[in-house]
Amino acid sequence: MPVPDHLSHKPITVAEYPNHDGPYQNNTDVEYLTVGIAQYDTSRNPKEISAKVLRKVDGKWSRQSEELPIHRVFDLASMVLQSVVISNADSFPVTPFNVTVHDHPQINAIKDYYHDNRCFLLPKLYDLKEILDFFLEEERKY
Repeated sequence: MPVPDHLSHKPITVAEYPNHDGPYQNNTDVEYLTVGIAQYDTSRNPKEISAKVLRKVDGKWSRQSEELPIHRVFDLASMVLQSVVISNADSFPVTPFNVTVHDHPQINAIKDYYHDNRCFLLPKLYDLKEILDFFLEEERKY
């Protein structure tokens, strides 16, 4: 299925996603993950970059597709990882982006989700680590 070019978000890089959607693998409405020109940047020389989940429902590109600025994607990934760590440990690293527990009785739901889906999540964490290690090593050269 071709990447849609008619949407307000203009993909620059794309990743086909149906075979990678964890427990929804090959049974998902998510066709692509993309990074591109943000739909909210309507300037003549667009500079805002965003990540977007492109969903297709009943043969149409869904308005439920989500677009986030890159810094929010990084923050969301950090928050998810911190939440998993918090749910599994008494101590955890403190960062300037401080995640706190809002619903203490439900904290085990995060731990249980991670453990129940570890077979899908752990390989993604290793991929993320590889990319982060490479990126940070390259960044040190500057």
